[in-house]
Formats: sequence, structure tokens, C-alpha cells
Amino acid sequence: METIARAAELLAEDLVALRRHFHRYPEPGLEEHETASYVEEELRRLGLTPRRVGETGVVADIAGKAPGKRVALRADMDALFLEEENETDYASRRPGLMHGCGHDAHMAMLLGAARLLVERRETFCGSVRLLFQPAEEIGAGARMLIEGGALDGVDALFAIHVWADLPSRIFSVEAGPRMASCHRLAIDIKGRGGHAGKPHQTVDALVATAAVVMNLQTVVSRETDPLQPMVLSLGTMRSGSLWNIISGEGRIEGTVRAFDKAVGEGAGARIERIARSTAAAFQAEADVVFEELCPVTFNDESLAALGRASVASLYGADRLVAMAPVLVSEDFAFYGLSVPALLAFLGVGAADGSSRPHHHPRFDIDEGALPCGAALYARFSLDYLDESR
Repeated sequence: METIARAAELLAEDLVALRRHFHRYPEPGLEEHETASYVEEELRRLGLTPRRVGETGVVADIAGKAPGKRVALRADMDALFLEEENETDYASRRPGLMHGCGHDAHMAMLLGAARLLVERRETFCGSVRLLFQPAEEIGAGARMLIEGGALDGVDALFAIHVWADLPSRIFSVEAGPRMASCHRLAIDIKGRGGHAGKPHQTVDALVATAAVVMNLQTVVSRETDPLQPMVLSLGTMRSGSLWNIISGEGRIEGTVRAFDKAVGEGAGARIERIARSTAAAFQAEADVVFEELCPVTFNDESLAALGRASVASLYGADRLVAMAPVLVSEDFAFYGLSVPALLAFLGVGAADGSSRPHHHPRFDIDEGALPCGAALYARFSLDYLDESR
């Protein structure tokens, strides 16, 4: 039988076709109905029996020649509410929706790995569970699969995230904290609107909102230990309805990300104090919502060592690089609270450095990396099941 790396390369054309299909037809979190049906169809072609978890989660098992441990492999399926600006023939055909984070690639790679593993099911003991997860971008899908029993009997979990900041076909597989926790914040500012020519009769919510935005910058710069990374990013600020009306309401939304649980959670009280006191200085009021979306993504040490060995056996140790943790968040973190888990990064960046970042309207990947991801999914599974016998 051919090596997994070679067998995966022979699937390259099919993997590209799968990825481009998913890219053309993106669907948002918890609405991945067509995507889930397409995944199920592909799994049935391999002789598998997929089942739904919730409305759009898809799970399937590949049984080996004898009982043993069970390793799970995960790919996420949802797209972003983002208008694509690429002009490729596989660009999104659904206005306002785009696979701008690589989930299309994740699905293609996992389907490729499923094919590789089905072809080798007589060579391993135990089983491989395939998890096609909805709603990663909104932090809901992992918990939904867990609650639906997708981790029942699972001994370890592995996933790959394509990464535009890494050169194509390069891997990062480190232990410890890899991606940050994420808290969502929303602040509603309440003032009193009125005529633009009579500001003294109003409480200008727009001015108060702008002041809150500026003062919140001190949560990181003056109220957080500089040796404990944290990012407070405000994504939206809305206030006002017309050029000659003083606004009576404002709203700010954003996120807080950190690697330390206490740092992330502690930001909530600081945000509320600053928002309320700043609004009060303008005679306005502030209501604050601060809620956790996901914890820190933490890689199990022994699984990380196995993952690096899997990469080295496929392509050589020179395809591994050390990458610093990133203050981006992933709901993959929830799985690690239940079972040992590992999230690897696979570079898909252009050699000339022209790649756009994730969540950019011109985000795209080097599709030549797709066979590498499929091969690592399969190789890691076989290595884990062989090691754990």
C-alpha cells in the first residue's frame, strides 16, 4: 500500500474540488443544512453511516479490524457573514456570506482523511470518529456536539486549522495554550435625544459612546499586567440616526481575549466600571453585558509530541516550526475540557507573503496544502491507535 503522504497527494484534485464546492456555497452557524447533507453524501460514498447531532452536526465512525481505543477528528463547517471580494470562479455565490477562515479547507481535508482511513481500516485496531461541527464562529457548535454525545467513548481528539500566517505546507504542533479565551462584551449607552440646534436640552449618547470607546483602551494599557497578554477589541460602535438629530442611544460591541483565565474574566468588572463612570460624566447611563464565548484552547502535551512525530514521519522534521500562541479564539477549546485534545496549525500562506489574514474579504489559501492536512489527520489517527494498543 502507498504511503499516506503519497496517497494524499493522489487525492489533490478531489480535495480542491471539495474545498471549492464548500467555498461557493457557504452557510452560517447552525444553518449549515446543505453543507451537512453534502458531507453526509460524501461519507456514504465511502461506505460509512453518518448521523446527525442537532440539526446540522454530522458524526461518523470508521471501525478498524478489532476493538480498541477511539480517536476523534474534527472539522468545522460554518462560514462568516462577510462579503467576499475575491474574483475567482469558486468565489461565494451567496451575497454576504464567505468562507473567510478556512472551514471549507477543514471539511475537504477531513473527507480526504476519511477516504485514506477507510482504505486502511484492516490495518488498525480501534476506531476513528469524524466530527463535522457547525457554528464554530459563534461559539456554539462544540458544546452542541458534546451535549449530543459526540465525545462518548472518545479517548482523544485532534483537529487542524489552516493558517495564513504560516508558509504553505508548514506545520505548528506545540503543547500548552495555543489560542485565547474569548469574552463578548456589549455596552448600551442611554442618553436623551433631541434637536441638533438645542444640545442643552439633550444628553448626547453619541459623545458618551465615543468617550467610552476611548476610555476602555486603558483596561489593557493601564489596568492589566503587561506580562499577561490580553486584547480588547471593539468591533462595532453605533449611535445616531440622522445628521440633524442628537442621538439618544449608543451601542458598542467587542471582545476580550486572554491566555490566563483570571485576566480574561477580570476584565469584565473593569469594563463595567469604566463604561458606567464615563457615561455618567456625560449624564448618560451604561448597561454592560460581558459573557464567555469559549475558554483557552490548550494542547495536551503527550498528544502534541505524538502530533510532531506524525508530521516528521510524513514529511520530515524540517516541516515543523515553533509558532507563538495567538490571541484568536476557537470553540475547539470546549473539547479539551472533556478529553485530551490537540489543535495543529497547517500553513496555507503564499510564498510571496501576499496572503490576506483570516476574516478578510480577500482571504484565500494555497490549495496545495490540502493533501498535507488530509495526510496528517490520517497519520495522527493511525499513530495514536497504534501507540495506545
